[in-house]
Amino acid sequence: MRLTDRSDYEQLLISLLEPLKPKVTEGKARIRLQGGGATYSPSVQEMEAFARPLWALVPFWAGGGRHPK
Repeated sequence: MRLTDRSDYEQLLISLLEPLKPKVTEGKARIRLQGGGATYSPSVQEMEAFARPLWALVPFWAGGGRHPK
């Protein structure tokens, strides 16, 4: 994969986040992942899984990024 411009990075971000969509909880405030290596409670694991993608999404959105529906 060649990352040469902003569009390439946006497509990479989307491809990394797409598999998380089916894992979002009903309230859309957590992401339920199985088999993680951390030994936190399930509640903390779900909140972490939700928060970490925001580290990439917030700058993406702030920079005018859009995700096609």
